[in-house]
Amino acid sequence: MSTELTPPQRRRLRLLRFTLLGAVSSALVALLLLGVVLLRGGSRTLLLVLGFIVVESMTSAAVLGAFAKCPACGARLGAAAQGLLPARCGSCGVELR
Repeated sequence: MSTELTPPQRRRLRLLRFTLLGAVSSALVALLLLGVVLLRGGSRTLLLVLGFIVVESMTSAAVLGAFAKCPACGARLGAAAQGLLPARCGSCGVELR
């Protein structure tokens, strides 16, 4: 099997990266807002809403990353020790970074 991605596979990989980055970014933004609201003494309702957004965003990022599939062979990639995705697919060896 080739270790190069075709243009449609590269688009799928780019979309996967964008989705993972969006989930992680939204969790960080919500966490930052939660910290600001805590320091400034916001309402309990606002704290709860921001807390739920943080938990939901972190859960989404973890689930998306854990169940991501290789754009070339469709095998599950699993969790990466460093970064959003592993450097290579464990099944077909295609480079993902």
